[in-house]
Amino acid sequence: MKGLLIKDFYVSLRTGWLDFVVTVVLGGIIAFGGARPFVFLPAAYLMMILPMTLLAIDERAKWNTYADALPITRTQVVAEKYILTLILSAFSAVVLAVSALIAMINPMLGDERPDLSSFLSTLGCFPLELALTSVCIPFVFKFGFDKGRIAYMFACAMAGVGLGVFTSWNVKGAPNINIPANILLITVAVSAAVFAASWALSTVLYKTREF
Repeated sequence: MKGLLIKDFYVSLRTGWLDFVVTVVLGGIIAFGGARPFVFLPAAYLMMILPMTLLAIDERAKWNTYADALPITRTQVVAEKYILTLILSAFSAVVLAVSALIAMINPMLGDERPDLSSFLSTLGCFPLELALTSVCIPFVFKFGFDKGRIAYMFACAMAGVGLGVFTSWNVKGAPNINIPANILLITVAVSAAVFAASWALSTVLYKTREF
């Protein structure tokens, strides 16, 4: 498991380094440029779908066939991708948290400083993005990236619509979208259930896949 994580870490740095840069840059824009935390959501989604890109790279390199000859199980292969997804999601959340906290105490921003409710509402969108990614991964494990990208494109469209709604609300004069705490808790619970179900389904589907 550790070896799989190290492999994907190096591959993600080589092929997805721009995603990390965009994440950090947007965090800096929030902290020192006065941008609202909601502008961070596209970067967070980029990090969460990076494991999808790694699955496509594995497929093109015939890694799946090679992995079957190694002392690792397909269950471990699936588990590593989901753990990696959680790690990258946590990285995005930490960058957002640090940048938002800096912005809230940054005296240079004046009235443009975000408040706590805006930050918490943005952070509450992370489980939704994680759930969208979770919906896509089983399709890729079963059918490969070429066919699974249909679900991937659908999830991207859903995320785009959601971000568009948030943006339009912001433009209309509601810069701080207050989401009730009970709604946030329900969102986290549902997203966790979707993630767990996706993990279990991917494990079952990948075990029966032939290369």
